[in-house]
Amino acid sequence: MNRQSPWLRLVRTNGGETSPAGEHEPPLANPTGEERAVMAAHGIQFDGCGFRFAGYRHELLADAVDEARLSGRGRE
Repeated sequence: MNRQSPWLRLVRTNGGETSPAGEHEPPLANPTGEERAVMAAHGIQFDGCGFRFAGYRHELLADAVDEARLSGRGRE
């Protein structure tokens, strides 16, 4: 039985190069004006690779909004 190391399971192939998962994430499209208004209301920042709230980065704005609401720092 040949088991892979945990590191090998976290490697992603990128055009022949390998890098640990999460490194060199592709940029996301800039938020629309409506999305920026939602972000401002919830204290969410966009960094080009995700939506940040309370020190965490989310790929989806909806996930960041959910976290803001659950933390009590976002609006309903």
